[in-house]
Amino acid sequence: MSVDTIIGTWHQTTDPKLFTADEVINAYSRGKKELGSAISRVLAKELEDNLKKIQAIGEDLFTTINSKRIRCSRVLLKIDDLSSFKLLFMVNELDYSLEKLREVYALLIDKEQSESSDTFHFSTSILSDSPKVNKQRVFSDGYYLCYGK
Repeated sequence: MSVDTIIGTWHQTTDPKLFTADEVINAYSRGKKELGSAISRVLAKELEDNLKKIQAIGEDLFTTINSKRIRCSRVLLKIDDLSSFKLLFMVNELDYSLEKLREVYALLIDKEQSESSDTFHFSTSILSDSPKVNKQRVFSDGYYLCYGK
């Protein structure tokens, strides 16, 4: 039985494809809330995944640098945005020479290139862990997370 048969001689007063202004506004509001919620969940998940990834990379590089007999006391992490991060390796000032760090720089560059993608990028730097370095300025530059001492 079709709708036309049930309705019979009755007809709709408006086009069935039309909605009242209130219905349109309510649908828009619901959709906007649901979309905002979904986007927030996706972005939070992306940040969580990328944060886990950069932490693992930082810990791995920290261990690798120390295994090369270069005393790295800590690695600091700066989050620029959902997909962009910076790692700062604090190296003992006695080990802070180009000759000793040449191999480490090559390792860091290789890691940056191999792990970077459209949704994940990081850069690395090395800084002397000298008492002359003002660590408060480093922290105020946005390096809020630390692994190591």
